[in-house]
Amino acid sequence: MDEYLTPVPRGLSRVAILAIQRQLSDYEVKIILVNEPINEDDDLEYCHYLQKELGGNVGSLIDNKHLMQHISVGYSLQNNNNKSIWSMSGIWPGCVWLHITTNAPAKKVHDIPVLGPLVACAKLWKLAATGEESLSCTCIDDAVKDFQRIVEKDNYTMSRAFNLWKRHTECWPDYRIPQPNEALAFRVSCVRAQSKKYKYDREEFLRRVVDMIVPKGDEYTVNLRKYDFEIVLFILDPSCLAIAVMLRPNQLVGTKGFSGNTLPPDTSPPNLPGDLTCQLTRLRPTTAHLLHELANIQPGDLVLDPCAGIGTIPFCVGGNGVGLGGDICLEPESTNVHPKVALEYIKRFGPQNRNTNICAWDAGSLPIRTASIDVIVSDLPFGQQCLSSQQLATVLPLWFNELARVLRPGSGRAVLLCGAHKCIVSALQESHGNVKQNWNVTAVFPVNISGLLAWIVMAKRGNKEAVRLPNYVTRLKKYTAQRERATKLRLREEDRSKAHEGRASKLCRK
Repeated sequence: MDEYLTPVPRGLSRVAILAIQRQLSDYEVKIILVNEPINEDDDLEYCHYLQKELGGNVGSLIDNKHLMQHISVGYSLQNNNNKSIWSMSGIWPGCVWLHITTNAPAKKVHDIPVLGPLVACAKLWKLAATGEESLSCTCIDDAVKDFQRIVEKDNYTMSRAFNLWKRHTECWPDYRIPQPNEALAFRVSCVRAQSKKYKYDREEFLRRVVDMIVPKGDEYTVNLRKYDFEIVLFILDPSCLAIAVMLRPNQLVGTKGFSGNTLPPDTSPPNLPGDLTCQLTRLRPTTAHLLHELANIQPGDLVLDPCAGIGTIPFCVGGNGVGLGGDICLEPESTNVHPKVALEYIKRFGPQNRNTNICAWDAGSLPIRTASIDVIVSDLPFGQQCLSSQQLATVLPLWFNELARVLRPGSGRAVLLCGAHKCIVSALQESHGNVKQNWNVTAVFPVNISGLLAWIVMAKRGNKEAVRLPNYVTRLKKYTAQRERATKLRLREEDRSKAHEGRASKLCRK
């Protein structure tokens, strides 16, 4: 049986587990949550755990007679801070780690789309949370002694993890397998959740214990830049440690691994080189696949993303349905990097994704037939980079009114990732116009995306025909004019800044 470790966003672990079990249904598979005090396999037990953690506090998201049901979500009401238990500061606390044990072929596991940074687990230690067994947080000398005792006690070996890594390299495109007489190059990294309880440096600790981790022999050599594999020491908690080997070819596509103590860039298709993805913020493909799992996409479904950015969500539809996406930022005259990256997406993944199409459009005026879309999956603007919260409050009702028009009545459904749930639910209600229940909100729950609290709103299209909001065209034209004015001002400021930099450069040369 092979052992894997992989992080998934907090709040979506149950979705990931069900997806993995379905993909590996023909094989033995066991999945446990590493850094959670309770196993999610038992739904009732997990609910009891959440109730205990919340202290019985369940706050209402919204109480409105327009909704079919009263929607609530669990979050802490202590000190009136409404802090969700899914909201964790930092990237690593925002992840739930899955320990997967299976006899499935490496190729089968490699191709599971919801698995992001995947590592071959050489050894996982779950120690007593208190007492002498856990790793010291206050003194580095004591921590090194604790780690040495833990490693020597089990006398673990890296051989199984190395064999699993070799089987996964056969799935990597453009990877040249070293000849038998060539030494394998490696590097060692340490991942530790940022916490004030640690009184010593993570990298200093790694330098002190690296000799206990690295493989011995002439067939291995250290190379920090051009390496074949990366060994990672995970300190998920003082009482939860793991040593593993990276199974994603980050070094081949020009992206970082675990060395920066951050979540490595996603190399799952559709992936792009690091020099392109570093220029913008985009949704990780694995997260997009998890949203598709929530949407329960069926073969032949037409899936729409009205705010597609560079097109990650439509391209992740794959063979399950037909992906269609677009964004205002993809207009040819746009000065941002999105059109360039979207064209690279189409160039790389278009031939094998002929059922995906990316367009430039305004989400408030879609060039799509009425009642033709089966599913809407979208990562909506959070109101921080693309649009302000005030602009979102203006435009969201218009967008949702247009989406109600193109979505099939009765069967159409939507999965929306957003930064704030209240404005989304309010906009869904406002988009009804004179017809109530064009949208029925079925679920609202928090998730952690790259260390940030986000929300997923799930809604279903009502049975009634969509009706335009009062003065819809006038409101849309007014918003469009405001957006164009803001764009002209931004471009003017950019030209002025470039001219200033040019003058300053000439003065420096003189």
